[in-house]
Amino acid sequence: MHLSNNSRYRTNRGFTLAEILVVVVIIGILALMFLPETTRTKGMAELNLVKSKASSLNMAQASYIGAYGLDTALTQWAGKTNDQRYALLKPFIGYPPPTLADYTVAGYAITFPDNPHQPVAVADPGGTAVVYQ
Repeated sequence: MHLSNNSRYRTNRGFTLAEILVVVVIIGILALMFLPETTRTKGMAELNLVKSKASSLNMAQASYIGAYGLDTALTQWAGKTNDQRYALLKPFIGYPPPTLADYTVAGYAITFPDNPHQPVAVADPGGTAVVYQ
């Protein structure tokens, strides 16, 4: 049997374990560098979402007053809890979740005012008021 010169010098063309480990470590370092940015972006998205939902609730309050009249709206609104006020507004919100807790975002708190002419109050998970327009 005759072996060609090419088969004598045949080399293995795979990666070594050390090369693979170096690549994994580099990917891990890059992931750790971008993780804080991803977390901050998620927090900003949640803040924008809660501001948008608060604006929607304010529009729903205005529609509620427009539909029932100010005197009737004030009478129905008085003495209600946040969840009961949300139930009054549900017909004026597009695709509303079943409860106010399902409507809120990631620990933010939404509180309805005693007068439906006033905007809803929003607080972040730490209890600080959120300013929105």
